[in-house]
Amino acid sequence: MIVSLKYIWMICLSGLACLMMILIRMQWSTEFVNPISHLRPNKNAPITNEKFITYLPHSGLHNQRIALINAMVLAKQLNRTLIMPELNLGRANYWRESKKLERQLSECPLRATISKAEVGHGTGCYGYARYLPASVASIFDLSTLAGLGIRVEQRADMGLDYFERRYNIQPIDKVYIRDASRFSYRIYDHHDNNMDMKNYEQRINLEDLQARKEKVIVFGSLFSSARLALEQPEWRWLWDHLFTNVAFHHPTVINQALDVVGRLGGPGQFVTLHLRTGDGVFKAVMEQTFQQVRTQLRAGAPADDIDPSLLTFLQEIQDPTDRLEACLKLQPPNPFIDSSISTQLLDPRLRLIYMATDAPDPRRSLHHLYTEFPCLFSLSDFPDVITQTLTASALSPFTEDQQPSRLGPLLFPLIDAEIATHGSIFVGTAKSTFSKYISYRHQRFLSYYPPPSSS
Repeated sequence: MIVSLKYIWMICLSGLACLMMILIRMQWSTEFVNPISHLRPNKNAPITNEKFITYLPHSGLHNQRIALINAMVLAKQLNRTLIMPELNLGRANYWRESKKLERQLSECPLRATISKAEVGHGTGCYGYARYLPASVASIFDLSTLAGLGIRVEQRADMGLDYFERRYNIQPIDKVYIRDASRFSYRIYDHHDNNMDMKNYEQRINLEDLQARKEKVIVFGSLFSSARLALEQPEWRWLWDHLFTNVAFHHPTVINQALDVVGRLGGPGQFVTLHLRTGDGVFKAVMEQTFQQVRTQLRAGAPADDIDPSLLTFLQEIQDPTDRLEACLKLQPPNPFIDSSISTQLLDPRLRLIYMATDAPDPRRSLHHLYTEFPCLFSLSDFPDVITQTLTASALSPFTEDQQPSRLGPLLFPLIDAEIATHGSIFVGTAKSTFSKYISYRHQRFLSYYPPPSSS
């Protein structure tokens, strides 16, 4: 029987289609598919000694930090080494479903260095024009990890073939936790954990992740302080400990912040607040935030009205340095040096206050606050600190080719945060992850000092 040419072509095309499907499968490696909670380990995956996890970063620096801390907890729970992706110190890149985000992180930062047109409107890389990569250790203090048994390595680039090039790990030995939405999955620390799903669509149990034999687990987004449903005390403690101790530690940030703290009279000599004004949500609660400051300051304060001439005297001092000097003379001795001294003997309107804020010109846009509290200061009142920060060198291997002036402005919020942790009282903006970070650090700071007297 003679086989027709048409039949032979059909057989060849069918074989080619099968081959293409296999190649596509290998390209994207092993993936978790719906429903995530029904996953089972791949028994054919080779077993080796060292295993890894990583994830896809996105959003602003403080949200990246939360994702990093979640990943550190998972690394400990799974006994795997965390391959830390680079940080983006520039304008936030948006969340995207994981396959798209993975390709953007691989291609777009490089395209941005070639031509801004490559990352403009209408391109697949829109939003990466001001992407500025940095190593994690150049920004955050990782010294606490070794004592906790958390193993980390810095990822050198975000290429799709990174694990093949760096570790000779083949695609079949990677498993992906894909997320099609910002709240695709929530990870629970044990099967019997009955914590609410919140806004998340699917549940992953830690035991299912621990059973995976693949060399690498690649998560999509790990952002959100609610991403991990931690019920067991040891894991809750670990998350809180990391949130407090994995802090900003860039030398310029520390040096400039401590300089300002010294000018404000030293740790505990002033009150601090974080006032976020950058978008409509936070503008709506701005007055509420400052009302909390008023309440904190006025609690137990003398009922007598302040001498109007003193307020006028301070308000008429235009130079911030001269005004700071006048305000310092009015402050009682530092309560952290002598805990028997009460700070409530001073009218709250005369208390020394440092305000961390994203307002570009706070003395103009928030002038009513400066009128009410003449001893209110912010980073813009220390122009020499701003100048020195603008000339800061890039200390990351990712940013050595960048001009110092490009890095400098990105450090201002970090300096703000570090100064704000050194106050006797801290009031933050509701629902701000930046305020939450400062609050944790402030509590750590207070633990080093005896509580000031309230009498």
